[in-house]
Amino acid sequence: MKKNLILLFFILNSLCFTFSQPKIYLAAIGPGDEIFLRWGHFAIVVQMDNGDSYLYDYGNFSFQQEAFYENFIKGIMTYFKYRKNGEFELQYYINANRDITLQELNLTSEQTDEYIKKLQEEIKPENRFYQYDHYYNNCVSQMTDYLNDITDGEFYKGTDKKIGRSFRDLSRDYVSSNYLYNLLIMFVLGSKVDYEITEKESLFLPEYTMNRAKNVIINFPDGTKRPLIKNNIDFYKSSGRDPVIPESKPKTSLNIIIGLVISLFSVIISRTNKFAQIIQIIIGLFGGFAGSLLFFMAFFTGHYYIHNNWNLILVNPLTFTLLISGIFKLIKKFRSKGERLTTLFIDITLFSTVIMIFLKLIGVIKQDNSEIIALFIPLLIVNSSIKRFIPKTMKVK
Repeated sequence: MKKNLILLFFILNSLCFTFSQPKIYLAAIGPGDEIFLRWGHFAIVVQMDNGDSYLYDYGNFSFQQEAFYENFIKGIMTYFKYRKNGEFELQYYINANRDITLQELNLTSEQTDEYIKKLQEEIKPENRFYQYDHYYNNCVSQMTDYLNDITDGEFYKGTDKKIGRSFRDLSRDYVSSNYLYNLLIMFVLGSKVDYEITEKESLFLPEYTMNRAKNVIINFPDGTKRPLIKNNIDFYKSSGRDPVIPESKPKTSLNIIIGLVISLFSVIISRTNKFAQIIQIIIGLFGGFAGSLLFFMAFFTGHYYIHNNWNLILVNPLTFTLLISGIFKLIKKFRSKGERLTTLFIDITLFSTVIMIFLKLIGVIKQDNSEIIALFIPLLIVNSSIKRFIPKTMKVK
């Protein structure tokens, strides 16, 4: 049925195009399964006057590229542009159960030819590679730049106004329905994404670009004004996917509850010394590795959206201390030293977190990381020196 749908679409369009100009469609592809596909995708579909269809795609990378992982960590992300069979590519996205929305552009024949010529120029070997940026130079950006040029600046006209939301806010909308994805993204993003952005900056999202296109009015050579979008087609609707949650909120309350549950668990297992120490070693190993990676990316790479990340107070290279002190606690001779080292590390982390909260309250720190703090603070409190002041009658027996 899905294949018949897409074949019917192109057959009908090819009949219409036999004696007319090519047609250009903006194509917004909905979120995919992997975390890097959660914000959707964008492409241009061109239906030629002979019935052939092509899809121009600027959002491509390959794990097989030379030094891909090394360059990714450094913030050097080389993407490439290509042209493929339109029918085949749309069928691929249907098979992947991803939404597809097509918008037919209402352009003159001269504008259409100019846009297609530009697309053809960009896929040449000397032009096809570019430096990717998630927010400012992604699969949408260059295509809308061309569209703005062709419409004499109408596409971006008036998009310099603020929208009352930040890059973090918009990013959260697309991962909020998946707790682990949301936690990871909110932890990794630093304070550089926490300023109020303009409508133009929001167009890094395919959905926002499509909504913008619906409202653009362009001037035609005959002096008339017409909408940029001639037809809006809900080509395919996915089923069973995590929803995008517009205006989603930080999971601060939920994370406090989860943090309290984890804290209670840590108190309970502390009665079983060996098991508790093994858990501590695992946390120290993975936390230290994650903290080291975040530290490196925040200070020594081109990933600007990770820079100025105050979550490093909570997880950083020093988290390996929990690994070392946990090992000490397994050895009877060094158990007391391991206990002191563990408590010292947690006390310092808790004290630093309290200072961070204070600086947030007075506006010195702008990072929107309250939901991350909410998850960690209960665990830090119950494992710090503060527990010594809890009356024995209140402790878990």
